[in-house]
Amino acid sequence: MLYPHLSFKSYIVIFLACFIFVSCSTNDNTQNSIIVFAAASLTDSVNQIKRDFERENPELNVHVNIGSSAQLAKQIVLGSPADIFLSANIKWMDYLEEKEFVTHENRFAMLGNNLAVITSTKNVYPVNSLAELIDDKINFIAIADYNSVPAGIYAKSALEKAGIWQNIKPKLVPGNDVRIAMAYVERGEAEYGIVYITDTQVDNDVKVAFVLPDEIQPDIRYACCITENAQNVSDARKLINYLKSDAAREVFEKYGFKWTH
Repeated sequence: MLYPHLSFKSYIVIFLACFIFVSCSTNDNTQNSIIVFAAASLTDSVNQIKRDFERENPELNVHVNIGSSAQLAKQIVLGSPADIFLSANIKWMDYLEEKEFVTHENRFAMLGNNLAVITSTKNVYPVNSLAELIDDKINFIAIADYNSVPAGIYAKSALEKAGIWQNIKPKLVPGNDVRIAMAYVERGEAEYGIVYITDTQVDNDVKVAFVLPDEIQPDIRYACCITENAQNVSDARKLINYLKSDAAREVFEKYGFKWTH
């Protein structure tokens, strides 16, 4: 709508004021946002911590990008503006350090986990040992991609320690991340799966058949860092401090993670 009593110069002034307001608002949003890249197995715990942190810091917005640690690390190297990276293994944190996207003093280990064999809740007579997975009656076993995704790498290591990797490999259905592997079991596309035990706590359609024996459990370590291409370092440090707090520890332990920090 045009107002006849306003001069052309007045419209210019109003336009510039609006432009400056929008620009400032955009900058404020950038300054008040923390971008977190988190491994898929951390989905539920990190999203709860996000809500708790934002409740205590209403001026800040946490944006969580979920994916496999491999995918996220590669996105960071390609220039994605992540402030914080939560990796499900040390390998991809080392990768970022080698590429100079994280410094050694800005990273730390924080959580542990265990692997379990899962099946559908509809499975009345599940197996209770790895040796039984070799049986010809079992056609498909879901795991995360064992070439790059931490959950899959850990699963491969455990199966190699058990001496049955070559027997089970033809049955494997790899997923892009551990939650996708679990979904294969949930949908009945695989009779069994090997995932983190923490993942089983958030899906009512799968159940634990058995936890892998201690002697073949891999050393599962989650690591966290502030990246070198972080856009909001000061607020990222606030969130890092919160991730190290007792409040965050309670959340992680509620979802079955082992606190190692």
